[in-house]
Amino acid sequence: MESTKAGHYHIKGVKSADTVETLVIKLFSEGLSFTEISKRTGLAKSSCFRIADKYITNGTEDQPRGRPIFSPKLTPEVLQFIEYQKTKQAAVYANEIYVKLLEENICNINNIPSVRTIQYAINKIPGMTYKVMQKIPSETTTARFEGQFDHYLAEVLSYKPEQLHFFDEASVIRTDGNRKRGHAVIGEKAVEVQKYASNATYTVNLCVGYFGIDYFSIIDGPSNANIMIQFFDDALQETNHIGNPIFAAGDCVIMDNCGFHHQRFGETFLKNMLGLQGLHLVFLPPYSPELNPAEFVFKCMRDGLKKNPILTYEYTEYSVVNAITGISENIVPKVFSKCGYV
Repeated sequence: MESTKAGHYHIKGVKSADTVETLVIKLFSEGLSFTEISKRTGLAKSSCFRIADKYITNGTEDQPRGRPIFSPKLTPEVLQFIEYQKTKQAAVYANEIYVKLLEENICNINNIPSVRTIQYAINKIPGMTYKVMQKIPSETTTARFEGQFDHYLAEVLSYKPEQLHFFDEASVIRTDGNRKRGHAVIGEKAVEVQKYASNATYTVNLCVGYFGIDYFSIIDGPSNANIMIQFFDDALQETNHIGNPIFAAGDCVIMDNCGFHHQRFGETFLKNMLGLQGLHLVFLPPYSPELNPAEFVFKCMRDGLKKNPILTYEYTEYSVVNAITGISENIVPKVFSKCGYV
């Protein structure tokens, strides 16, 4: 190895950069400080940090993508704490981890890494990516919820899939389609003549069974307990294509925990109404839309309404009916299977 006039090291026949990086790693492995390594190699201390970081992170001298995160303050204990915090709380910020490092006495004010360094360390955690966060209610992690969930499965899975009927509601709002902001001369208001000055809101009440849509209705405005009871009063009279009642004795009606579903008068009256027909009423566990096939039907309905926005705006009720009746009966059994009922 030879030294150049500038004090840099070089081996004949070998790329200079490769030789210097090898020397930095050698000196780093011997325990020399980055200040000393910088003096011996002629590199800036930041470059020495980068080379050492490549070696520690990858076990190689190859250049990793992205900015290096090596810092003497990012000790294994600090890195482990950062990874633990991100695993515990997906949306925790780097400045919050900075505070926790001080509160937990992992670091003191003299050796704590900066917020920016912590953020780069977060981005380097193996096996983690930055993505849209799915929020899970804390109530679903309690022993009480797990008990409700287990009780629901034990009760519902005692029925055959053909005996299950899921009831739900969805709102459809017809908007005016006009923009909220516009240009105007300075000092004058932006004014636009609208085709409609108000919105019309509808509610779709729907019950879905294993063989398809059992029954649905569309009402003006929001739903309530009285409308729910009227819905089932009409639905219980419906028959299938061979003349048998859609809701047969021994079947089970399932719905979510919407407030008016549990209204004292409404829930009691509905239970009695269904009981006279030999039907059983069951409520889903809280925060469990993934167990409700009706949620998928409403998604298909929304997709259908988006296909022709002009028609949907002009003839909303017709478009809702068209979207629901256009859902293939072959899809529903697959949804039941996805929800775990088959």
